[in-house]
Amino acid sequence: MEKITLKNKNGMQVDILRYGATIQAIRFPDGRDVVLGYDDPESYKKGESYFGATVGRTAGLLYRAQFTLNGKTYHLYKNAGEECLHGGKEGFNAKIFEVLSQDDRSVRLHYLSPDMEEGYPGNLDLTVTYTLDDDNALWIGHDAVCDQDTIINITNHSYFNLDGQESDSILDHYLMIDADGYCPTDADGTARGTIDDVTGTPMDFRTPMTIGSRINDDFEQVHIFGGYDHSYALNPGSLVDGKPVKPCIVVENADRSHRLEVFTDYPGVQFYAGNSLGDGDIGKNGKKFTYRQALCLETQYYSDAMHNPAFPSIVLKAGERYGHTTVYRFA
Repeated sequence: MEKITLKNKNGMQVDILRYGATIQAIRFPDGRDVVLGYDDPESYKKGESYFGATVGRTAGLLYRAQFTLNGKTYHLYKNAGEECLHGGKEGFNAKIFEVLSQDDRSVRLHYLSPDMEEGYPGNLDLTVTYTLDDDNALWIGHDAVCDQDTIINITNHSYFNLDGQESDSILDHYLMIDADGYCPTDADGTARGTIDDVTGTPMDFRTPMTIGSRINDDFEQVHIFGGYDHSYALNPGSLVDGKPVKPCIVVENADRSHRLEVFTDYPGVQFYAGNSLGDGDIGKNGKKFTYRQALCLETQYYSDAMHNPAFPSIVLKAGERYGHTTVYRFA
């Protein structure tokens, strides 16, 4: 399974797999690898946690694994109870992408998703671009076009621990999310269709807080998932006209020695605190994954947007372009 390594002048490296257009490793110049995954690329075929993968056609849960578009109802694969999760039985995380171009700094990966693959209408032409610049920023571009009206919501599903992938917990990491609202869910994990104010709740990360400081509070929404796993409605102005303006998310480890800033033009982010990690699976360097070992910051449209008209639409009209960018900047 082919691996592409990106390098910059500072000695930072990022390993990308063709399988799932996956981020396998992000290594600081000091050698610290800050994302979870596997040493053996073949292990990604067996894993169920979407480590570093490109997720789609629709990220997150889709209620009752179906949707209606232009008067027709489409039925998807139920891989999360009665719901469809992250695209279905074999989403983009399980596809082999073609390399369109590559050099030391950038790689363009392509996948053509045929009409009715996993139940989605239209032939969807998807390109994922990774570029590592000399500011230690990893740029991720998602570009797609379809020959029929369809729905689409792409994300990257990397798990971060700024103490290194061998570390056991992210509860002492500081997190800032520039969002006044979040999307509460029902017990089955599907969105209620509202954007609730974070003020006065454990969901408020507008001021940097450690992830563990309120994760076990007596608050309904953190009980549902045994921690954080929610869509946040990001405040605008993070990535404007393709240029990073202000980070919408900042993560720092406990001693503030390593930092991640996120910029995006997606309207939301799914913040997941690794509540389901720790099933005995073994990752890189023989490290067993542990409970709340890492966090995901899945920039995307709000989960289950298709069933909630108050959310930004994930309908892609035939011939129109889907184009979004996320930047992970490390320091």
